[in-house]
Amino acid sequence: MSNSLLVSGLFFNGIWFTTVVMQSALLGLLVCFAWLLINQPNKSEFAFTLVIAVLGLAVDGFLTYQGWMNFVDSVWLPAWLFVLWLGFARFSYQWLQHMKLHPLLQLLLFCGAATLNYAAGERLGAASIQWQSLGYTALFLAWWLAFIPICEFFMGRIPWLKSAH
Repeated sequence: MSNSLLVSGLFFNGIWFTTVVMQSALLGLLVCFAWLLINQPNKSEFAFTLVIAVLGLAVDGFLTYQGWMNFVDSVWLPAWLFVLWLGFARFSYQWLQHMKLHPLLQLLLFCGAATLNYAAGERLGAASIQWQSLGYTALFLAWWLAFIPICEFFMGRIPWLKSAH
């Protein structure tokens, strides 16, 4: 593991703590800005971060709109969730750049970690999730199983897409 990935992991955990535990978008943004000052993203990392954050917010927004997930003291999506998605998208880019794991292991790791993070957020009182609603829970899991291939697509690293050109 590179030092860059370790630093990115520490910053992302700082963002997770300030947004999920403290539910503070402002503190999360301060951690994001500090991360940007220490490790400035290139254009592709910046674009990837924005695209993945928007996709993640769209999925969370849909699940919230459908009533599968609800946030404390928020009509729809809390401001801190936007910051969390920006941090997670950037960390995902860093992870995929540095960690070379078997694709199936990556899928399972991200899906499992995401599920545990959402469950931890619920346990900490940031949201309530209707896990017993099997259709939406299956959709949630499908999103997280598709997350790595989607990321790889936006990073231009899916081999069968390259051979088609």
